[in-house]
Amino acid sequence: MSAADSNASYATTGQTTASVSDYNGAPDAVLNLGTTVATDGTSTANVGLSLSGTSVTQAAGRYFKCLVSATGAADQYSTVDRGYNGVGTLTYLWYRSAADSDATYSSLGITTSTYSDTGAPAPTVTPGTASATDGTGGNGVLDLSLSGASANIGAGRYYKCLLTATGATNSGGYSTVDRGYRAVGSLTYL
Repeated sequence: MSAADSNASYATTGQTTASVSDYNGAPDAVLNLGTTVATDGTSTANVGLSLSGTSVTQAAGRYFKCLVSATGAADQYSTVDRGYNGVGTLTYLWYRSAADSDATYSSLGITTSTYSDTGAPAPTVTPGTASATDGTGGNGVLDLSLSGASANIGAGRYYKCLLTATGATNSGGYSTVDRGYRAVGSLTYL
């Protein structure tokens, strides 16, 4: 086998048969785990998840030739051929944190490269305190007011994706982590 992807600098593979199945001495493909992108308040219904920079770089090739010998005959090299390790399909599995911290993750069971997480915590409303006048003023008008009411974004969650591709280094690794949350609309009063 060649030391690099060129027809030069050979070393023995240690194989001693005419054919070898599933030889794994050549370099593997490289899985680039990428970056998680979780939306920050762009939707009231979900947190949008996607990946950036995720890819599989095909394995580097190697050249092979075989030294064939027989007692009483001069050793001969076979012709040269180039080959490389294959790589399986890239698969995805999304994870979400249990709280607003980069810890305690559980699988969402989602195996697509993008996802809209409708299970992220929903936005909330703080109802505030109502106040009504107690018949003061003598003009027959009841004054009502509300203080402390607010609309609050959904609680944040952290996300990451487990990426696998058979035959690739970094297979079974996680993308970077990103925090996302659901947006909240304007307060209305009735």
